[in-house]
Amino acid sequence: MPEIIFEFSNHISLKNFTYWVDFIARTSHDPVASSI
Repeated sequence: MPEIIFEFSNHISLKNFTYWVDFIARTSHDPVASSI
């Protein structure tokens, strides 16, 4: 059972990481978002 929980939490953090990378990449190119 612990392996499944680790796998799940690992997937969530990876998904969250890719979301933030995408978010930062988009906002850094957006002049309005960068000014905030």
